[in-house]
Amino acid sequence: MYCHFLLSGVLYEKVVKQVEVLHEIDNTSDHDPLLLQLHLQASFLSSVNKIYTPRVSWAMASLEDVHNYRNALSNMLHNIVEIFRHHGNRGPLSKV
Repeated sequence: MYCHFLLSGVLYEKVVKQVEVLHEIDNTSDHDPLLLQLHLQASFLSSVNKIYTPRVSWAMASLEDVHNYRNALSNMLHNIVEIFRHHGNRGPLSKV
């Protein structure tokens, strides 16, 4: 299985320097990592500290974890439906 990068054709032509699939012997995953080298011209690049968000490992998830996840998804989907009901079929971001 390969991991993916999704780029527009224009972006690919302008900034991609090299793409390579890394077939490493000691890789225990079923994914083959991709190396994407970009040629970017920028006067300033900054980085942001990653904020750790704990997540459930689905391989170790309990029935309670799955139940809580389903409830959270159901609540979020309900909120989306309510937003569209309130704003009509055009949705909340419509400019018409």
